[in-house]
Amino acid sequence: MKSNGGAMVKTIAILGTFDTKGKELKFVKDLIEEQGIATLCIHTGVFEPHITPDVTNAEFSCCSRRGYQFYY
Repeated sequence: MKSNGGAMVKTIAILGTFDTKGKELKFVKDLIEEQGIATLCIHTGVFEPHITPDVTNAEFSCCSRRGYQFYY
């Protein structure tokens, strides 16, 4: 949850490939935020995202045992 001036705000994580599905995920993000719910966008794709995520693919991959490796 994110803090909003001391009050906790509900947050929904949006995990996806913001490079290939960025427009669709942005649409979902906007719908959620219109309801007053915060979002946390996590990019899991290998290319540049269409929108700036809260968590980049490099940051996300650091959480795995394999680390930052992409396979083409």
